[in-house]
Amino acid sequence: MKTVMVILLSLGLVIASSISIFAQGKKSLPDLFIVGTTFRTTGPPSFSGENIVVPIELKIQNSNWGGAAGPFQLSIMCQYPPPAAPMETELEFTGTRTFPGLDPGRAVNVSGQIKFPKSQLGQKVKIHAIVDSMAQVSESNERNNVSPWLEVQLPPLEIRKPPVK
Repeated sequence: MKTVMVILLSLGLVIASSISIFAQGKKSLPDLFIVGTTFRTTGPPSFSGENIVVPIELKIQNSNWGGAAGPFQLSIMCQYPPPAAPMETELEFTGTRTFPGLDPGRAVNVSGQIKFPKSQLGQKVKIHAIVDSMAQVSESNERNNVSPWLEVQLPPLEIRKPPVK
């Protein structure tokens, strides 16, 4: 019986604290994240001018228990294989990169193409997405803004022989 009363008393204090915070006008923070395994390629790499292009998609969501997120940016990053420096490089992305905000519980689907220079022909590269890459939104969890790495095999150089006459 004492245990039940202590639990009920504790629960009452938590509820009273939550009501007090709400009454004071304090809001919980938003939490932007890339949903599960939604960051993926949607087709094979192809050539476009002097670039290799890879179609991708992902879903960005704001948790449903926080506040509205203000403006934020999306970056698609790449890590090239050795002998390139083991640093991340931002890739050119044709999809939406700047967002005006996202209400609690809402999500947005993003798709577009990322571009690689032809100098990377035949390479296996790693890419990932970073939501709120410029740290514009103060969030309840800043550690979940990055998707897992995704490996992409870029096509090899094609040598075409002239037709035999």
